[in-house]
Amino acid sequence: KKAKTGWNIVPSAKASRTRNPIRAIVDSIAKQKLETDKDMIPLSLGDPTVFGNLKAPDVLVESIVSNARSFKHNGYCHSAGIPSAREAVAQYFGRPDAPLTSDDVILASGGSGALDIAI
Repeated sequence: KKAKTGWNIVPSAKASRTRNPIRAIVDSIAKQKLETDKDMIPLSLGDPTVFGNLKAPDVLVESIVSNARSFKHNGYCHSAGIPSAREAVAQYFGRPDAPLTSDDVILASGGSGALDIAI
């Protein structure tokens, strides 16, 4: 059998000029030595489950499988989030002196996605 080797892909000129300002901030924070005895959980590197430190509970996995098999939720949702989820967030965080409606809530896929929507 042939031994596996690493990738040998040369980035395009455009890709080489691309920069992610969020990544620069996160990388600078990650390089700092934090004075704590706690391990840092790297939530800033995309999907935190890749590192095995944020496992989904079984009830969530079972719900995802059930919904995928129903073929009712296998497409795109509204870019601000599913209306029922936005309403649930509004009800949970709203207060009598500061009521919220689903129109006040935007759900995003991660911090970078939220910044894209906000900016």
